[in-house]
Amino acid sequence: PFPATFQKKLSRTPDGRMLEKIAGLTESEVERILDPQHPADFILDAENGLMTRTNLEGGWLSGLYWERTTHLSDHHPADCLHAIVNLGPIPPMSKRAIRGKIYWMNGDLEDLAVKWMSDFPSEGKSW
Repeated sequence: PFPATFQKKLSRTPDGRMLEKIAGLTESEVERILDPQHPADFILDAENGLMTRTNLEGGWLSGLYWERTTHLSDHHPADCLHAIVNLGPIPPMSKRAIRGKIYWMNGDLEDLAVKWMSDFPSEGKSW
């Protein structure tokens, strides 16, 4: 889960690492591109695009997942969760569909992992 802090945090997925490498971007360049208005710190890289936050007691959690997620961020002091999703390239006059889900549940991270792997079996192998 993303830690509760007053400083904005960023995390990258394997897709995000790949795109940064292809573009030749440094970590500070990525931080400025993703949100030039608010300074952020990178935390540990994510293995997939599932982002979670629990309440202080640990009984409730929220989660967010979108296919093709490259980066994840929070936005403290508001307890937001944000997924940066790579939609392109998309040719003119065409469409691209992605799947995602917002979770709000009573349980722990293991309960969410089971649910998420059921909802997205091809992604769950990276959990």
